[in-house]
Amino acid sequence: ARRLPPPAGCVRSGVLDGRALLRTSLEDRDAVARAVAEAPVVSAATHLPHLGPPALRKALAAHAGLRLLSFAPGAKGADLAPGLLDVLSRSRSLVAVEALEASLTPVDCRRVGSAVGASGSLRV
Repeated sequence: ARRLPPPAGCVRSGVLDGRALLRTSLEDRDAVARAVAEAPVVSAATHLPHLGPPALRKALAAHAGLRLLSFAPGAKGADLAPGLLDVLSRSRSLVAVEALEASLTPVDCRRVGSAVGASGSLRV
């Protein structure tokens, strides 16, 4: 089994390793949000099982260089949709969302589609 990054070290070379969100404690999720907020640059977030607490979503979207969100295999649509919509509505630099294989509801698909259309530069 691959070792998960500790929350404090989850942002390396401008990439958030979303596997740090697999931890279940709120303290660990808050630590991930703080690490993202304090990082000088975050250009990508990978292996995301979900988009965590609102503080993380806000921190991600605040990074002007955020270009990519990539989700973990098996991520559930119900866990992703609210956070994805939040980041899509806030980010002005995001250009790609990859591995969105989650089972989104038809309503969530329409909402995500509308957000993608409104961005003008995003591809899914």
